[in-house]
Amino acid sequence: HFNTAEEIYRTKDYSAVPGIRPFTKFMLRDKDTKRAENATRKAEEYGAKILTFDDINYPDSLRLTDNPPYVLYVKGEIMKWDRILGIGVVGTRNCSDYGIAATNKICTELSEAGVTIVSGLARGIDSAAAKCAIKSGSKTIAVLGCGIDVVYPQENAGLMEEIARNGAVITEFPPGTRPLAKNFPWRNRIISGLSRGIIVI
Repeated sequence: HFNTAEEIYRTKDYSAVPGIRPFTKFMLRDKDTKRAENATRKAEEYGAKILTFDDINYPDSLRLTDNPPYVLYVKGEIMKWDRILGIGVVGTRNCSDYGIAATNKICTELSEAGVTIVSGLARGIDSAAAKCAIKSGSKTIAVLGCGIDVVYPQENAGLMEEIARNGAVITEFPPGTRPLAKNFPWRNRIISGLSRGIIVI
């Protein structure tokens, strides 16, 4: 209905726009930009870049998904997202030794073939996949279910920094967002959107 985000912001009456729920209209009438300014400042202080949906560096593969994130916070490399061959590698947090061994074998072979491993930085399989990609000298992407400045799980603080140096850490959640359970299904659609395929271990 609108051509730009600025037009949406400057509009006072949304009654002519079809399909907008009353709660959304209520939210759109709030013109206070303090939260956005605060999120921008915190992201910049943390060394993260912000990509909006209409940014030239925003991944085209995410634009094509049913419910793309409007904003991405990225720490690390702004990749040529659509030129990489991303494969998502995900699995259980409470994994067996066999699960780790399978992850290492699969991710080593993928990395040596030039694949970028996309995962979620969770304990278990996700962390093992990212570590393997880094060890193999390949790029890796971690998608968070929290703010870019929140380390979860805490023991992955070092791994998160390594991923930022060897690829990118990404989230759609503003800085300071805690790792709530409801965030992780949302996170998963970004892993899927950046990947040509998903391996569940």
